[in-house]
Amino acid sequence: MRDIQYLSDTKGKIKSVLVPLKLWESLVSESETRYIMKSNKMKSRLDESRSRKSYQKKEEVYEKLGI
Repeated sequence: MRDIQYLSDTKGKIKSVLVPLKLWESLVSESETRYIMKSNKMKSRLDESRSRKSYQKKEEVYEKLGI
């Protein structure tokens, strides 16, 4: 993980970490999935959505939601 950068103060104490965006998105996605999978109802919904044969276009969903 050479792309991760540690930012330190003048005393050498690490104050921040810079993580590449793609890695950050991957970590957040994994965290969200773990959270969803804790709920049996949400796990069931996720499994159901994965098994669907047809999908609605994003634009159609936005229109139905009024966004």
